Amino acid sequence: MPENQKAENLLNLSLDATEAERMASPVLSAGTDADNEHWEVIVKFHGDISRLAGEDIKVEILSAGYGIITLPKRYIEALAALEEIEFVEKPKRLYANDGAGNFASCLYSNSVLGNQYRGAGICIAVIDSGLSFEMPAFRNPDGTSRVLYYLDQTQDREYTKEELDAILLNGVNDRENRPTPDNSGHGTAVAAIAAGNGRRADGGVDVNLVGMAPQASLMIVKLDTGANSSFPLTTSLMRAVDYVVNKGVQIQMPLAVNLSFGNTYGAHDGTALIERYINNMAEVGRTVICVGSGNEGAAGGHAAGVIEAYERERVVEFTMGAYEREFNLQMWLNFVDSYEITLQSPSGDSFIFSTESDMGLTIRRRLADTSLLIFVGAPQPYSVNQEVFLDFIPVSTYVNQGVWRLILRPTRLVSGNYSLYMPSSQIKGGDTRFLRPVPEQTLTIPSTAERVITVGAYNSVYEAYADFSGRGYVTRLSEGYISVVKPEIAAPGVGILAENAYGLQRLEGTSFATPFVTGAAALLMERAILGGEDPYLYGEKMKAWLCRHAKKLAGGGEVPDDKTGWGGLCVADV
Repeated sequence: MPENQKAENLLNLSLDATEAERMASPVLSAGTDADNEHWEVIVKFHGDISRLAGEDIKVEILSAGYGIITLPKRYIEALAALEEIEFVEKPKRLYANDGAGNFASCLYSNSVLGNQYRGAGICIAVIDSGLSFEMPAFRNPDGTSRVLYYLDQTQDREYTKEELDAILLNGVNDRENRPTPDNSGHGTAVAAIAAGNGRRADGGVDVNLVGMAPQASLMIVKLDTGANSSFPLTTSLMRAVDYVVNKGVQIQMPLAVNLSFGNTYGAHDGTALIERYINNMAEVGRTVICVGSGNEGAAGGHAAGVIEAYERERVVEFTMGAYEREFNLQMWLNFVDSYEITLQSPSGDSFIFSTESDMGLTIRRRLADTSLLIFVGAPQPYSVNQEVFLDFIPVSTYVNQGVWRLILRPTRLVSGNYSLYMPSSQIKGGDTRFLRPVPEQTLTIPSTAERVITVGAYNSVYEAYADFSGRGYVTRLSEGYISVVKPEIAAPGVGILAENAYGLQRLEGTSFATPFVTGAAALLMERAILGGEDPYLYGEKMKAWLCRHAKKLAGGGEVPDDKTGWGGLCVADV
């Protein structure tokens, strides 16, 4: 077993890997600096850990007993052994959930909500790739900015509205004194759907580009992508959530937060620190957090099942497409079971390892031109599951193409449950997939957090579920009693017209479904909280009202389901 059970399995494997293995594996090197010397780790703690800060150690204390510590690798085991450190995880990479929404969401121009309420007095926080704040859509009629605060993590700098106004009105063009550009346009498009006012450069308004809450104030966080990655990390996301939620409390404004990023690493059961942290932050202030369910529903990256008592073995096959430079698998098993597992390469070479006798060990093998780095984990303080993590590292350039096989042979069978996840579809080819994939429970993390509003996507033309949208589950504790539904609601996510600095684009993905719900929450908070109708319409209460008034989709089935939850967003009758 690992020496310190307070470190997650992936962190244990990263610590045990050689420097060459880490540098060849983006998932193991995530969160390390350019020299692979200093590592970021996420900690859950109690007491005072500020005393740990020093010349070589940086301590960032977040809310609710969470923190981020940057320190040399050689100190991590000692850190995990400290009594006040409850658990330690390494950062993971996040991926944008890319892939005639207002009307489909029942925001009619002639409705009371659409006419009278526009989001004024409510703040929408967009945590994403930044914002092209110079665009007229994000400016007031007098040319000033609608953005109250802009945190650019890549610069480690906060810009106030006054500083942004100086840039807009006084022509401050010094690159060092302005936020870095939104190079992808993703964050700008998301913000436009949630809160764009449709203004054009000539002063007119394009009604087709007016967002859900066009008078809402904005708070923007541009996520840092870290030293060794082109993608933001979970540590960047945690810093961002901490910033916007606490800033919302400070400025005493109701806050709707939009997250359109996620990843596939984890048991998808709410036990990861990022999930637990966001649950805590969803209870701070007058806050609503909306998260896209991800675009893994049809990506073929999930396999699962139940091995029956009569089965001698269960074979899980997956194809490795051409030109895969990085690949890994997570296998989540019930710890009451034990297995001998055979991994077989496309050439027929294989080896066997055990979830019992090899528990806590790092296994190194080579099959054909692929090096395997495997860690057989044990249950940990926040999880009853056993994880087996397999990292496929190409010996030369690419992982071996063809059909790989995992053969699970039970040596002790009680539950028989197993679940496997591949990396996000954004970093693997379309030909790399399980031969018998399971689309259920393909939500990306942190949309799996219980207290967020998880948003799926549907096609508003056909009123039908978009097959790319991450699917979740409906938990029934007993006949007729529904406990948890994920996603809770769906919004238009196919063919969405949005504007960014690159012009008008037709977009799809839960990235662009989520801001419809975020904007709708802002409108409802304006009416209820600021209008005196209900000062407590936020958090779980907002979720409940949106679910109650969701519309049944013409192309959908019985509600609730694991695709669109309680139905499509419909704010007209809330």
